Amino acid sequence: MATALSLLISTISVITGSDEQIPLNKDFNWGDTLPHAVDIYSSCDPTPNSEIHVNNGLYYIKPLANGPVIAAICSNGYTMIDPSLDLNMKSFPSLLSSWDYGKLSTIFIMTNYDDTSTFREWWLPSTKNTKFRVADLCDTCQQADDQKNMEDNVVYYSEGSNFCYTWYTYGNACALKVNDYSCNQCDVGTFLTDDDGNEYWSTCDALQMSADAPSWHDPDQRVNHHLVYRPVMSMRRDSCTCYQNTDEIPMKYSIHTNELPLVTKAARYDAKTVLDFVDYVDPLIMFEDDYEDQEESVDDEACENNIHYLSQNDFLYGTYRIQECGEYIFTEDIILNFNAPTEEEENAPDFSPNDINGDRLYWFPTEQQMDQYPGLFSYEGSYSLGFFAGITVECDDVVINLNGFKYEMDKRFYLQQRFFSLIGIQECGEYIFTEDIILNFNAPTEEEENAPDFSPNSITGDRLYWFPTEQQMDQYPGLFSYEGSYSLGFFAGITVECDDVVINLNGFKYEMDKRFYLQQRFFSLIEMATKPFLPHQGASTWGLTDIFYPDNVEIKGPGTLGRTSHHGIHSNHGTNVYIHDLDIKDFDVAGIGCNACKYTTIENIVVGPQNSDIPTLGRFTHSRAFIPRLKDLNKLHGDKELTFYGRETQTVSELCQRMVNQMDMIYNNYINGQEYDEDDKEWAAAKKLYKNPTGWMDGGTSYGISINGEGAAVVGIGTRTANTNNIVMSNVEVFGIYNQMQEKIKFTVGIYTSRGILFDVTDWIGLVDQYEDKITTKYIGDVYTDVQFAANKYMESWYYRNSLYIHPIEESFVFNGNTKENGYPFKTIFPDPDTGVQIGGCGTDIQLHSSKGAIGIMINGAQESQFNNIYVHDVYNWADLGLDVCGEYMGPHLTQEDIDISYGYTGTRAHGMVVDYVSGDYKDIKIENVESWHGEANGLTIYKESYINLQSVLIRNVNAGTKLDKETAEQLVLPNLVPRACAVDIHDDTVVTFVDGEDIDNIRFENVLGYETLNNSKI
Repeated sequence: MATALSLLISTISVITGSDEQIPLNKDFNWGDTLPHAVDIYSSCDPTPNSEIHVNNGLYYIKPLANGPVIAAICSNGYTMIDPSLDLNMKSFPSLLSSWDYGKLSTIFIMTNYDDTSTFREWWLPSTKNTKFRVADLCDTCQQADDQKNMEDNVVYYSEGSNFCYTWYTYGNACALKVNDYSCNQCDVGTFLTDDDGNEYWSTCDALQMSADAPSWHDPDQRVNHHLVYRPVMSMRRDSCTCYQNTDEIPMKYSIHTNELPLVTKAARYDAKTVLDFVDYVDPLIMFEDDYEDQEESVDDEACENNIHYLSQNDFLYGTYRIQECGEYIFTEDIILNFNAPTEEEENAPDFSPNDINGDRLYWFPTEQQMDQYPGLFSYEGSYSLGFFAGITVECDDVVINLNGFKYEMDKRFYLQQRFFSLIGIQECGEYIFTEDIILNFNAPTEEEENAPDFSPNSITGDRLYWFPTEQQMDQYPGLFSYEGSYSLGFFAGITVECDDVVINLNGFKYEMDKRFYLQQRFFSLIEMATKPFLPHQGASTWGLTDIFYPDNVEIKGPGTLGRTSHHGIHSNHGTNVYIHDLDIKDFDVAGIGCNACKYTTIENIVVGPQNSDIPTLGRFTHSRAFIPRLKDLNKLHGDKELTFYGRETQTVSELCQRMVNQMDMIYNNYINGQEYDEDDKEWAAAKKLYKNPTGWMDGGTSYGISINGEGAAVVGIGTRTANTNNIVMSNVEVFGIYNQMQEKIKFTVGIYTSRGILFDVTDWIGLVDQYEDKITTKYIGDVYTDVQFAANKYMESWYYRNSLYIHPIEESFVFNGNTKENGYPFKTIFPDPDTGVQIGGCGTDIQLHSSKGAIGIMINGAQESQFNNIYVHDVYNWADLGLDVCGEYMGPHLTQEDIDISYGYTGTRAHGMVVDYVSGDYKDIKIENVESWHGEANGLTIYKESYINLQSVLIRNVNAGTKLDKETAEQLVLPNLVPRACAVDIHDDTVVTFVDGEDIDNIRFENVLGYETLNNSKI
């Protein structure tokens, strides 16, 4: 019988207390001993034929007198450093100067990105005389082959692919002699062959280097394809570094067995663990897997014979408190619903589940139960917050036997307005709305808002309004460390963080407060994940831990999802998702976004209209997300001075406050209706930078519904199509989708792309007085970009800087001017097209996304899917023609684009419905009122490699180039195309068949007008 006492014994009974060295896989009697002291050493004994440590044996060591115990392999007199034996990183961090995971995976740890330590400095047990060797595949510790005289001073580093946003991709770095380490031996990596037949490593996870080589940390080296290095340790046993302290003999410590950690057996790429490679395991070693499987019996006849049979009646009025040993056996399914209202009470017309005027509080302990469940009314005691468990085990020697039955909570988790801080659903069940909910997380109090000096964007107070507080960092991590799920603030109202969840709007409305909507510009009402993006995508660093994508989620109405600054519903990797009977409207980007979704049904849904009164431009989104960094910049370097060319000197603090003031103007204008004098220069600057003049989406794409492949739908159509299948969409209406993209340019100086801290573009066109005469161009700037230059100058942390890259020529232009003496740097930043020098790329938006225009429904990659009774109407694109400053180009080269699909300038397109790389049936599709002012307009567009069956497609009123006259339209040259209108646009490499009849029986259209007209481009 497993008991609490036996669990305690199994925790410590793996210690035999014997000095005998026990071979691997010897059968132990785990239950014969109690806690006691044992001897372990500070490192492996370097003495040949050691009597302390067997070669290739696994032991506990204590490398530092005041540090933790870890497990290590003794090999050839060296101690092998293997963090995979502490996979949960419980002990190892205390032996490192710092640590972080690699950027893309948890299979590597390395120095914190701001730590410039050498390997010797990183591994705290080492001294200046410590010798180092490497163990390829963590097999045996071996000398280097006299590589650069490293011999006994060789360790493993990684090149930048594991910790930089971009890394070296320009060929054979060794042949090109890129730096002193580019020819070093790589034991684990990617190997290629150059044109001369020479093999070289292109990425390397285990590069042999000197233990005294620095961690490269120049501010710009995390971006733009530099070849840089930092110390690394593998968590998958494919490479290990070994060490030997030559200036001291191993010290012996007397350690209590309770201090010995559990050892993990991480599987290598070939599924082998440490046990497949060692010849010997010390008897003290406790493996986590074995520990979890162990159970001890207690020979207690009295407890074994003490049987209790449990039924539903035992759980009517509160927690079942087990205070007596024995076995507790279920006799039926049990559903917990303590002190619930009676059926008569629930059916009463004035029933209030949260009533405070009655004789009792529903679902709480009653006053008569205070002796049994103390604390609710005294505010001190175990039950001071109500019932906290269904069963509490309050004694030793207990068995709970479900006996084949089910035990769970009643599915009435009532959501109340008072619960909203962010709801992270971490327990299965049904979550039912009982009233309209308006989200306004961590808002200022009414008293604060009414204060005469109230600043909604203040960076000098105790907290940042509408952001997680420092006290909430455990629950909402990332804001102040710039790495974590909440590193850009609250990203959702509800996050679904477990399987088997129902969210029932129950007839109510759920949306953002107008103030919160303005101040948190990146937000979904419901996010089916623990992070807004895949960990390695998006504008921030989301962290590689606590990743979860739920299965079996239902979101149902009746009800309305209203105002939101990004999505109504968003999901990555959702499986068995059912969304139905909802109205979704007043979203800024998309009603529903589902990436890499499988077995997802969307039915009886109305999506639209999109918000057409969006108050701000994309730069306000960046500025709000930048507020925590602005606070740090002001705090750390506020007294530093900056002199932009042609301006008076100012402090960093003055610059930061100017940005706050301009953002406050936007807030007061939108929220409070405050008007400013049109001659006010600060208001003019704030309006130009932040205020949306039309209210339409200024980003590259607007969607009603987006079904995408794996990854964010910010790249070109048809480039992320994997892992999406079995989508069912029926009885869906999408309408009122609007886009008026403001085109930006991806600027590249040489091979280096300019980026802001949030992967945003540097908007040089908007930052200068004019760009036609590039010799006389002057930097005007704006508060956001000025602050980016200040951060580039003073902030060195890679976490803070994130994706920031400002070329020295750009710095020279801003601070030293565009003068002859300075070499006219703006000509290099913004070369004329006729010079043949590429600017970088036109056709993007402020976030460096690939523009796609206005799209009612986009389906990327959905295999074996069914679409029936789909109605899309009123899709409009008012964007201007594409800029000509890049010269003629075939299509954008910004992120990932397929030139066959993204041909020419794509920001002016309007699509009713777009599909690509799909298979399945599309029946009863009705699309009408699709218009583009300056570009193409299509009803149904079927791009590449689609295999679909069509039935009953009706297209009406598709109009392209409505703001152009015939002469202007016919004279357009790349990147702008003659506006084409098409009812059903079917591209090459696609097979379309019809459920019944032929195309003439299934495709009907009327009023399709453009300067080129294709009704069915291919059948």
